Amino acid sequence: ATALRRLSGAGLSRRDADLALRATRKPPDHLVGRKLGTVRFVLCGLKAQAKALSSAKKPAALDVLAGFDWIAPDEALPEHPSVLWRRKQLPKVTPRHYADGIVAVMDAIKAGLGVGIVPVFMVAGEPALVPLGDVLEGCESDLWLLAHAESRHLRRIAVVYDHFAAGVRLD
Repeated sequence: ATALRRLSGAGLSRRDADLALRATRKPPDHLVGRKLGTVRFVLCGLKAQAKALSSAKKPAALDVLAGFDWIAPDEALPEHPSVLWRRKQLPKVTPRHYADGIVAVMDAIKAGLGVGIVPVFMVAGEPALVPLGDVLEGCESDLWLLAHAESRHLRRIAVVYDHFAAGVRLD
């Protein structure tokens, strides 16, 4: 298996940033925020993979899925909904490539390295990516807008926080 890394930007926990959008069921206790909605996931790939899957008969579809090279979040995200779903639905699939986050999973799919599970709202803006089925049942998370409690009410942070809270749409 190969590990795919992207250059990481600023981190809220390291105090490199004042705000963060984070997909999680339970945000860290040291941060405050607002749940913006539910993130739903879909398996996606490129058009060639969609064609191979659509030509398979229903019982063979899982075999076709298992035969693809898979891209998944690395060990830093062991409880990610996509990891849990894949382990439950396709327990024999071992990812060929590991990425340090969902954006890196999407980049690897676009580069033709395999298939992966990504948020539905992110696929909508990527014409190269094709959903390989319906939204995955039981594979979801919450999207949170987070800040440090002591800085959340600073005017410069509050203005941006309120703008994001009003403008982010997942559907």
